[in-house]
Amino acid sequence: MQFKHQGRRVQVLAYRGYDKEKRRAIVKMMGSIDVYSYEPSDGLTENLTDEEKTELQSYIETERQAAEKRTRQYFAESSASRISEVADTIKAGDFEPSEAWAADTWAAIEALTKAMRKAGYPKPRKAPQKSADAPKPGQAGLPLGDTPEAPESAS
Repeated sequence: MQFKHQGRRVQVLAYRGYDKEKRRAIVKMMGSIDVYSYEPSDGLTENLTDEEKTELQSYIETERQAAEKRTRQYFAESSASRISEVADTIKAGDFEPSEAWAADTWAAIEALTKAMRKAGYPKPRKAPQKSADAPKPGQAGLPLGDTPEAPESAS
């Protein structure tokens, strides 16, 4: 069997022998299925043999799994920007989070953190903040006077 995408439908084509006079294969369109719902057209399953029905079901299951994978990848790829948008919405006061929403969101963030750590992406660590007043050991300090010192001229 062959499956040919045509807009929102996938045509189901079946081989039905060889025409010696025309010197080509006889391929009949048996029906179609919807690209998004995977619903077969009227009469499609009645026209197929048991082997062809099995092949059609296998094709539909493969396409469903691929679509689900694409959807999940899209959600993962867009999650950072969506989280930033939610934060901006809360900061702007356009959204009043409820206790239940906050609890669900924190739980989701914790699950994401665990999954990322398990995948080998630990939380980035910030460098410890050092006091700007204290010079490093062995480093000369800057002069503290109000007037800038004039550089020595080379004679």
